[in-house]
Amino acid sequence: MITAMTNDRIKAIMKLKQKKYRQESRSFLVEGWHLVEEALKANRCLTVVHTDHVPHFTGPTLHVTPEVFKKLSDVESIQGIMAVVSFPEERPLTQRILLLDGIQDPGNLGSLLRSARAFGFDSIVMEQTVDVYNPKVVRATQGAIFGLHFFEDSLQDFMKHHPEYTYYGTTPQGGVDLSRIEHDSENIALILGNEGSGIRDELLDATTMNLTIAIAHQESLNVAVAGGILMHLLRGKRS
Repeated sequence: MITAMTNDRIKAIMKLKQKKYRQESRSFLVEGWHLVEEALKANRCLTVVHTDHVPHFTGPTLHVTPEVFKKLSDVESIQGIMAVVSFPEERPLTQRILLLDGIQDPGNLGSLLRSARAFGFDSIVMEQTVDVYNPKVVRATQGAIFGLHFFEDSLQDFMKHHPEYTYYGTTPQGGVDLSRIEHDSENIALILGNEGSGIRDELLDATTMNLTIAIAHQESLNVAVAGGILMHLLRGKRS
């Protein structure tokens, strides 16, 4: 049993709380039974850390004291299990993709990723967006993160290099009403913007169509709510 934070393996895991080390090692932390089990199903676990019980896993495990685990933990109510998990392998773009322009709130990003997985937007392209492997984002995805793959790129450049997609932007006013969309395009890309400022004008100018969700009594919707509505609508008839 590991009893001290000075253990080299524990120090290496502790570093994964920082984006720099997550990027260098191409790995991140998940915590709690549900996320660890989802990581195991996806065959992405590298090491399991636990206090008193470990699921069936043939890879490395670290048995630690509750005190050590608490210092590694990112939550108040600990379950005594976490895992170091690998980044996904690179895969080709899917037919439906989600482009994120400056999403900053971890909860919003996590919710968007859950919706993306649910509605088949399995490729995520991000610019100036909160780190997808931030612990708060990972928890908010509830395991959906293991079915998605991610690209960090200039969205303008991406759109120029991939003209095969139909690009839908979102704007609070002046866009096309959702009832007028014909959404049977084979390749669909939805762009969602920053919580405060929305999508940059240069991106809106480059879309195929910009959409507006008709609402009453409010100026706008939370980006995660709007994204869920639009992904459900745009999932189309093709798989």
